[in-house]
Amino acid sequence: DAFCRAAALEPADLAVGLLDEASVKARFPDSVRTFWRFRDGGYKACNLFALLTPRSAEAIKLWRHAERNRKKPWKVAALMGPGLLISFLLRRRSLGELMAHLSARIGTTARPVMLPFPEIAIDVDRRADITAAEAVLAQRRADSR
Repeated sequence: DAFCRAAALEPADLAVGLLDEASVKARFPDSVRTFWRFRDGGYKACNLFALLTPRSAEAIKLWRHAERNRKKPWKVAALMGPGLLISFLLRRRSLGELMAHLSARIGTTARPVMLPFPEIAIDVDRRADITAAEAVLAQRRADSR
């Protein structure tokens, strides 16, 4: 609900759910996650996307490449051209600057939606992740009593 409401607040063709690195590490200090690091901080993709207009369909091709290479952010940056790759590796761009570049590259308006729920950083594709997810659910049950 929070993502959908936030995605609809500002005009854009495409919205991408993100978490800031600090909140994820504070909540799950022992968890190993891949973060996209920029001049203004690190971010974790949440696998939440909103295709808000017909133009957003242009982003699907790029998204497929990004998803295949999500553990290697430099490969995704390389798709955007050598200038972006170099600035990504040197952390010279902010998240906002990357989103503006991405928008221009694919002909859409893409924007991040920052979310306050570090729990959504947990994928459940490894045993340690399943254990972490079970602990979150157990804590929620205990808190609701």
